[in-house]
Amino acid sequence: MKNLLLLVFGFLLLTSCSQDIEDNSPAFQGVRDSIFFRSFSSSAVINPNGSLAVRGATDTEEVRILITSLNESTVTLGQGALPGNSATYTNEFGTIFSTNNDNGSGEVSLEVNGSSVSGTFNFVAFTENETDTVTFSRGFIFGVPIFGELDEDDGPLPEPDSFTARVNTVPFVPSEINTSVSSGVLAIAGTNDDDRTMSLTMPSDIAPGTYDITAGGMFTALFLTPDGVANATTGTLTIVSNNTTEQRVVGDFLFDTPNGFLITDGEFDVSY
Repeated sequence: MKNLLLLVFGFLLLTSCSQDIEDNSPAFQGVRDSIFFRSFSSSAVINPNGSLAVRGATDTEEVRILITSLNESTVTLGQGALPGNSATYTNEFGTIFSTNNDNGSGEVSLEVNGSSVSGTFNFVAFTENETDTVTFSRGFIFGVPIFGELDEDDGPLPEPDSFTARVNTVPFVPSEINTSVSSGVLAIAGTNDDDRTMSLTMPSDIAPGTYDITAGGMFTALFLTPDGVANATTGTLTIVSNNTTEQRVVGDFLFDTPNGFLITDGEFDVSY
């Protein structure tokens, strides 16, 4: 039975890869320990020094691969790697695993095709104190778009949108995040795989600070389930930053509804 399950899982991975190629859609995926990882967003940059950085992320996880040169067909990671060649994984708790240590290992092969990157990777990475480890195998990258050059001082690749919360202590992690601006009102919504949507509205030029969420006010929130809409009656919205030039807003929130939904630990970091 175990061998059969492994065979089926392997077939699903191969099928997924094949579909990505046929659809010409970008892909960044692999097996993290025994769990299938597939990014929701992916991007790449070629730095002025010739190094290549590729990034794949979900709402809660992130993988970054950096190689210093495209002249090698296969690049070694971890022990024996040239300085600058590395892979890192960040989990849902913000813990970073890196191949840049005595026990890290791996290989990556990347190729630039016009304005995109494709290739394969595998690696074993450790936390800073080397007390925990993560293994990525069967890593597959296809058609990840290159967004130009970044100087080393420009920082990391652009962050993906994120939106998370807890509903009566149960984690709410959307598989889809949407934003819109209409008549000066910014709406942010996240929808999970159970067709439940959490939404916030606020002025698009909102300044950093803490605001009261009220029904029918300037700052509103709701939780939509298959049973209906639950509008927030009380709550708070805190804006950490709102860059109206780059159109990116960061904040946190909490609210409750008359029908028993208590929303806590809400956080968002989105473009609009």
